[in-house]
Amino acid sequence: MGSRQNATEWFPSDRTTPFLDRVRALASERLAHLVGPGETWETDYAGCLLMVDVPEVPDGKWPVITNRIQIRWDDGLLGGY
Repeated sequence: MGSRQNATEWFPSDRTTPFLDRVRALASERLAHLVGPGETWETDYAGCLLMVDVPEVPDGKWPVITNRIQIRWDDGLLGGY
């Protein structure tokens, strides 16, 4: 996750798309009171996969498998968990 190292940019990535541009523009307004930019990242997986670390939820503890919210945008379809 080399692009995750930028703690000042929302959803850091080496690429840009209209979806990423819009998410980044809204992130400081919608997410800043919940998480910081360093807890967000983007990867090119099946389109665009955004991930946000959930504060105060340990990673990998039962029954929580992961402490990340994941949102995927792929060719006009939005999904996540």
